[in-house]
Amino acid sequence: MDRPLIAVTIGDPAGIGPEIVVRAAATEAVRQSAGLVIVGDRRIIERAMDVTRVRLPVGEDAALIDLANVPEDVTWGKIQRGAGAAAGQFIERAVQEAREGRVDAIATAPINKDAVAGGLSSPRPHGDARRADRGERSTDDVPGARDADLLSHAPSLAA
Repeated sequence: MDRPLIAVTIGDPAGIGPEIVVRAAATEAVRQSAGLVIVGDRRIIERAMDVTRVRLPVGEDAALIDLANVPEDVTWGKIQRGAGAAAGQFIERAVQEAREGRVDAIATAPINKDAVAGGLSSPRPHGDARRADRGERSTDDVPGARDADLLSHAPSLAA
């Protein structure tokens, strides 16, 4: 059986998401289970690798879609419009990759919903309400699709 190809967003670039993604992508179990396409900003991923002292195997076991969209003035650990806008763009690109059949699934690292909402050019509702506004269906309406919390499925990452 072929390994699924999963688009993994780095989450809020001012939060813990990039570090979680770097650590998860570097584990042998993850690399053996799935191919990864990391969706984020290379500069933020490099910072996460420095902080965690983990090298992400980009080009070997993981590909990178570098949106290069995080403003230079984004401060680590603070809720910011620029970080939220970037996180939303990471998710939108991952969804595009799935819709166009280039990936089999999407996983997102943690985001701050207030930062994402603040980074939007116009206010939009979250989740199913936003999908409904665009004439789309909830994941509940799509056979085989489901929402999952990445952190609840990765207890070994805390070790």
